[in-house]
Amino acid sequence: MTGVPPLAGDPVRMSRQATVRTFDPASRAGTAVRDDGGLVDLPAAAFAAGGLLGLRPGQRVRLEEHAGVVTLVTIATLPSPQ
Repeated sequence: MTGVPPLAGDPVRMSRQATVRTFDPASRAGTAVRDDGGLVDLPAAAFAAGGLLGLRPGQRVRLEEHAGVVTLVTIATLPSPQ
């Protein structure tokens, strides 16, 4: 996670942007490619935390990760709901 600043007060919690690669509306899970090229899983709980109803491949999102696990997914231009 070099070069990505931690979120305030939590050195293992990071915010970064990515592009949606896959999204399954039935399971509400998917994958994304981070701007650094890394592929990450987007669990259904992260979608629920972000309040999203769905995503399209190619859509830009903002991810919040805690200790390497995506905990929130939202549209890149929206503020964090938390």
